[in-house]
Amino acid sequence: MSQKKDLTGEDFSKEIDNMTELQDAMTPKNSERGKITFFCRKCEKVTPVTRIVKQYSFRCNICKSTQVAWGTTASIKSHYRIKEEG
Repeated sequence: MSQKKDLTGEDFSKEIDNMTELQDAMTPKNSERGKITFFCRKCEKVTPVTRIVKQYSFRCNICKSTQVAWGTTASIKSHYRIKEEG
């Protein structure tokens, strides 16, 4: 059975640093993956949106359609087969 540590002062600081390093190591290197992207199915492109009163309901700012899908940038690109720009 493990004993609980009483961390004070310098030991506590070291433990916090270790936790921060672990969190940094677990963060995906591709920062694009975690960003939320909105895709208008009517315009068939990634667009800016306005949130409607209902939760998780959005309106496309271009065509005013409510047929908006949302997800991470990677998932939207994969599902709708959007090619990389460039």
